[in-house]
Amino acid sequence: MNAALVDTGPLVALFVRNDPDHARVSAWLREFRGKLLTTWPVLTEVCHFLSSEVALRFLSLSCGLLPTSRHLLLGLWRALLLAFTCRSAKRLEVRTQFREFAGVEKALEGEGVLRDVEAGHAVDDSYMVSKRKTITIISNLDANGKPVLDNGGLGSYEVVWHTDNSYVKVPPAGSMLYALEVPVNGGGDTSFNNQYLAYEELPDELKRAIEGKYQVHDSSRNSAGVLRPGVKLPTKPEEVEGPTHPLVRVHPVTGRCALYLGRRRVWPSNYIIGIPNEDSERLLDALWAHATKPKYAWTHTWRVGDVVLWDNRCCMHYRTEVDITQRRLMHRTTIKGEAPVAPWQAR
Repeated sequence: MNAALVDTGPLVALFVRNDPDHARVSAWLREFRGKLLTTWPVLTEVCHFLSSEVALRFLSLSCGLLPTSRHLLLGLWRALLLAFTCRSAKRLEVRTQFREFAGVEKALEGEGVLRDVEAGHAVDDSYMVSKRKTITIISNLDANGKPVLDNGGLGSYEVVWHTDNSYVKVPPAGSMLYALEVPVNGGGDTSFNNQYLAYEELPDELKRAIEGKYQVHDSSRNSAGVLRPGVKLPTKPEEVEGPTHPLVRVHPVTGRCALYLGRRRVWPSNYIIGIPNEDSERLLDALWAHATKPKYAWTHTWRVGDVVLWDNRCCMHYRTEVDITQRRLMHRTTIKGEAPVAPWQAR
């Protein structure tokens, strides 16, 4: 079958009627018989050249141009839609555009692209849990909408470096946060670090030490260290409950290796299988000291309307504590992923 790879220029010309190449591109497309392909960077770039209304129409029509699986395509398409609709700093306009694409979100939920919030983590209150099962509310608000230190979730606490939901057998591929309310110079900044680079720059002796090694990921506490409802705090390694994942995982799309550490808590918590506890702690100490070096990190200071999407398979994130006199309200969703695969499994 005939196929053509489409770059930014022709797509912009097609959607901008006064572009000097509009007529020529339109005529070529009418005559072309085959399949059109493009890439996500191209779609992102095109959106920056188009007006809001035109770009939203363009995104709604461009889904079929991407050579990837349907689920990944839908998940990324939704992320790109949400990121674009939040370019405006006006909260009312952002919300209006979200309503216009309610049908897109329903379709994605029907496809099973978005992960459901885990059972048992919901609180029956509008400030703490969304009525939509694929959206989690991340806030420091209590049941009355007032900022507090501890609300049974992340609250206003500092949130340690972690990968979302590594304590489940199939962690999410990506996560996305949408900022509804943010404190003014009151903390709550989010940092992300590159675990591709952390692994690639890992000293050879540490690479040899973690070859073939797996880690149990403690599911008892959330990222702020708060014990999950109905869960007993482990007092010895045998009581630590959670899935087993390799210390290094291969990204299923890029093929690159990344450290996969999950999160770290006071012992007993995550531990490496097959070696003495003391050796496990020493090795994890060394890995965490390396993986959280400032040179691998970037920090985002939130503004209302911001949307940030990240890949849980190759990065960790961290949040500074929040001023308990100020409100912070975010919506989070996660994209379904796959069980981590180690490089020694993929050989």
